[in-house]
Amino acid sequence: MGLPILFFLFIACQGAGEKKATMTTKRSVRGTIYDKQGRPASDAVIMITDGPSGMRDMASMSDSNGQFYLDDLSLPGNYTLQVNWQGSNIEKAVSLAQNDTAFTIKL
Repeated sequence: MGLPILFFLFIACQGAGEKKATMTTKRSVRGTIYDKQGRPASDAVIMITDGPSGMRDMASMSDSNGQFYLDDLSLPGNYTLQVNWQGSNIEKAVSLAQNDTAFTIKL
């Protein structure tokens, strides 16, 4: 009678101390970039300078609404972006969650 209960407890406790694996997804993400006054920053060049391992080099340019797209990002993930706009180089850290499809950058 005690053996089945011990077996059940053994099986139930097998993964108790292990970290759960986080599933990653590849997704295109839309960004919007604004200047200090809250206006869309058009023609800004946005480059990923650091991110999850295995990531390829990637860059995008913002349109007249300040919008840009980065394709095939691994989510969730932490990224470092270099923004070149009107002669300035600005580094921004961005943390994207599993279900994120858009984010905002304020200069």
